[in-house]
Amino acid sequence: LRMLETRQGQVQSLFCADEVFCGRDPNRGTETCAVVEAMASLEINFATFGDPMLMDRVERLAFNALPGALTGDMWTHVYVQQANSVHAGVTPVGACDSIAPSEVCDRNFYGVSHFPCCITNFPQGWPKFAQSAVLASATSNAFVVASLVPARAQLPARVGGGASVEVDSSYPFEDGATVVVTVPAGHTTTAHIPIPAWAKAATVDGAAAANGTLVAVPCAAGVTKVSVALRPSVELERGWGVAGERALSP
Repeated sequence: LRMLETRQGQVQSLFCADEVFCGRDPNRGTETCAVVEAMASLEINFATFGDPMLMDRVERLAFNALPGALTGDMWTHVYVQQANSVHAGVTPVGACDSIAPSEVCDRNFYGVSHFPCCITNFPQGWPKFAQSAVLASATSNAFVVASLVPARAQLPARVGGGASVEVDSSYPFEDGATVVVTVPAGHTTTAHIPIPAWAKAATVDGAAAANGTLVAVPCAAGVTKVSVALRPSVELERGWGVAGERALSP
C-alpha cells in the first residue's frame, strides 16, 4: 500500500486508476467501483490483521471519495471521480482525450448508464462500511469499535455474554464520541477503541491516547461509558501533481 501510495496515491487515499495507473496528478481519477471494492477489501484486512492504519484508509475513502462519487439518494453516480474536477457532465470531444485517453467523455456525469462494474458495485459501499463499524473477536472475549460513526451493535453471547454497544457521536462531523457498553450481570468484556493516525492529541476518558492505536478498555457488568476526544489539528499536505503545474511539490 505504501509503495503504491508513493507513485499512484491520490488525496482521497485511493490510487489513480481511470482504467490504468496514472500517477498523483489530481486531474486524473479513480473509478467508483474501485472505491467501494477497496473499502470492502480494507475492511476485511482490518478485521484480519487489526492494523488501525487500514481502517484509517477506509474512513478516508468513506468520508471523501465515496460521497464525492454519489448523489445523496444513491440513485446515480459518476464513473470516474477526480480530486479537482470542476465539471460534472459530458466532456467535449477532444478535451477528454488530453486528460485520460483510455476513458470515454461521459465519465464525469452523474447517471446510471455507465459501465456495469460501477452500476452493480457502488451500492455495497455504505452497507459494508456500516457492517464493519463494530467487530466481535472470534477468539477472545473482546470487541473492536472499528469506526466512531454512530452505531448500535448486539455482540454474540461469547463476547460479554451478549453485551450491547452504542456509539453516540456525529463523527466525522464532530471530533469525539461516547461509547456505551452494556454488559449482562456475571460477565465482562474488553472494548478496543480506535485512535486514528491523524489524532495526535487524542484522549480516552481524559487520559492521553497514542495515535494509530487501539486503546483497550475493560468493561465490567453493567454500563460502561467511554469518552473519546480526537482533538485533531489542521495539517497541510504537499506533493500532489507535477511541480509548477497542477499542485505543490515538496
